[in-house]
Order: sequence, then structure tokens, then C-alpha cells
Amino acid sequence: MSAGYEYGNARVRARRGDLLNLARYQELVILDTDRLLAALSDTPYRPDVVTATPRYRGTRLLYEALRANLARTLRELVTWYEGAAAVPVKLVVGRWDLRNVRTILRGQYARAGPDEIRAVLVPAGAVGEEVLGELAGQPGLRPTVELMVSWGVPTSTTAHAVSAGLRSFELSADLQALERALDRAAADHLRLALRDVEPEVARVLRAEIDQANLLVALRLREARSDGQDWDALETAEWFLPGGAVPVPVWTGAAQSEDRSAAVAIVLEAPLHPSWRPALERWTESGDLAVLMDELDETMTRRAASMSATTDPLGPGVPLAYVWAKENEVANLRTIGAGIAGGVSPEQIEEELVILQ
Repeated sequence: MSAGYEYGNARVRARRGDLLNLARYQELVILDTDRLLAALSDTPYRPDVVTATPRYRGTRLLYEALRANLARTLRELVTWYEGAAAVPVKLVVGRWDLRNVRTILRGQYARAGPDEIRAVLVPAGAVGEEVLGELAGQPGLRPTVELMVSWGVPTSTTAHAVSAGLRSFELSADLQALERALDRAAADHLRLALRDVEPEVARVLRAEIDQANLLVALRLREARSDGQDWDALETAEWFLPGGAVPVPVWTGAAQSEDRSAAVAIVLEAPLHPSWRPALERWTESGDLAVLMDELDETMTRRAASMSATTDPLGPGVPLAYVWAKENEVANLRTIGAGIAGGVSPEQIEEELVILQ
């Protein structure tokens, strides 16, 4: 038994009972947008639908309610744990800090308006909505990065790493220079933090890093096959530290002559066995978008099942709930987009990831 999880895990189990099941999704996919919103008003989404209603309509209202509900739910989750028990929960929820900063940088690069950027942020982690809103409202990338450094967002070390990458970006106009600096610094911070958390939490978060590295390796391999060249040093710089798979495995896969050879190298590494079928299908199709979707689903199923396979009084319970809740919100967005786009209920249902 892990000390400090009793109260929080009891709250999580109650919340998990509120998640939508297959029968409920089947009821929702046949509705129009207004009736979908009405149906969600009879669920825990009600306060968020009510709050969004004066400002928005239709699918935009749905997205805003889902965004607000996810942020509110995950913020509440963190407050149910104290001391050492709060550390892994904050690490898992804190993934949203990195996602939000990346979204802001991409929005600034694309010259999106502040309101457009704010509309897709999910202030669930330690960086609050007001701070994120200020970053989104800056007049360009440089002032955004300077404010990140001033405020230490998402962490002081990560902000300084992004600032160091700003010169490379300004010379090349390649946003990936900033994103690599952000992701590498955040992954290194996570690598150090994972030394002090339970193994089941570390395994899942390392698997996220491995998945990101896998997709980068395969993209680089495809680029080489299209005539672009990468030397070993350049290739190594693309990969994130802290995963279970050593970086030389990824560089080897990136430099492979064909897809089958790349996958053979990867499958010799300590990967979760559930990845094998998707990788083998990719050797035939070469479709990285499909592979990414399949790996995302595999990751979601693996993480969301932890509450049934780990200590009921341990960190696997809140970790599993985070993935299950994120998946539910993704499913509801898929339903809303499908309804708005005139997609048939059967097709919408095929796109959903049903965990129960």
C-alpha cells in the first residue's frame, strides 16, 4: 500500500464512475449539436456548458465547455493529494504546461490572434490561465520567450533553453529549433523527476518519450529516403532524453535503408509489445499519421487500464483517470466535429476510443 493515496483515490474512483460508457456514446452520436449540449447538461459537464452558453453557440460552445471541464477536473484532481503522493499526480497533469507553451509558440509563429490561441489552451497544470493568456497576448515570439524567461514558464530551466534556441530560430525561421529546445529541456527535467516516483508512473511517462522519439526516427528515415541527408550528430540532436530506449537505437532506425530494417532495430529495444502490430502495418503502408493514431490509442489504453492492474492505493489510480478523462474529452470533440460535419453516427462511433 502506498501512503497518502487513500483519500484521493477514493475520490478518483467516484469520478471514474461518471465517465461515459459505450451505451452513452451511442446515444450521443445520433443527436444534433443542440441536443448533444442538452444531453451533456445532465452530466458533470453541466456547469461548464452553463458558463459557456452566454458567450458561444453550437460546436464552439461545446469545445469551450469541454476545454474548461478538462482543465477544472485535472486541477481539482491535484488538490486531492498532498506531500509525496502529490508528486506523480502533478507530473502527469503537468504535461499540459508543456502542451500549452508549445501551442502558444506555434500560435505566435502562425500569427494567430490572442483569442484564437487562448481558445485551445487547457490550463490544467501549474501554469494558470492568466499567465498563459498573457503569453498568448504578446506581439511576437521574442517577447513571448522573454516573458517565459522572466516568469520561469513552464520552468526556469526550460524557459532559458527556449531562449537559447531563439537565435537559431531567428537565423533559420524554423520553428522546430524552438520546439526542440522546449521539448528537450522539458524531457530532461522529467528524466530527473522520474528518479523519485513509483515505477508504474515512470514507465508510462518514459513510454510517452519513447513514442515521440519513435515517430521522429521514422520521419527522419522517410526524409532520408526522399534524398535528404542527416549525419549521426545531427540526428541524435532530434531525440529526447529520458525514455526507456537509448538514443542510439533511434539514430540507427533513422539511418536505416528501408522501413523493415528500421522496425527490426526498434523491435529489439525494450518497447511495450502492443506497439509491434502497428509498426508492422507501417512497414507496408508507410503512413505515419495512421501509425501515430494507433500508438496514441495504444498508449491511452495502456495508461487508462492501470487502475485495474496496479496497487489500488497507489499512483496508478489517478494516472489512469487522467488518461481516461482526456480520452473522454477527445471522444466528445470527435462527436461534436462529426455532427457538425454531417458524418454518419456509424462513422463517428468508429473514430471513438472506448475504454469500458
